[in-house]
Amino acid sequence: MQNFKDQLVIVTGGTRGIGKAISAAFLEQGAQVIATYVSGEATAQKFKSEHPNGENLELRKFDVSNAEQVESF
Repeated sequence: MQNFKDQLVIVTGGTRGIGKAISAAFLEQGAQVIATYVSGEATAQKFKSEHPNGENLELRKFDVSNAEQVESF
């Protein structure tokens, strides 16, 4: 498996379901992860607080289908 130490990864929909699993896998490989979500603030915060590498996880709430929000990101 590849080492992602010191790499920045952005995972859209990264706090639930498949996106959460992808975020977790990158975190376990040493990546800094920005996980985006559009709803489910409590779920996102729980994921961050419970993951052993949560200090390397940044959460960003926005809708990737909204061009203005994506540009702002």
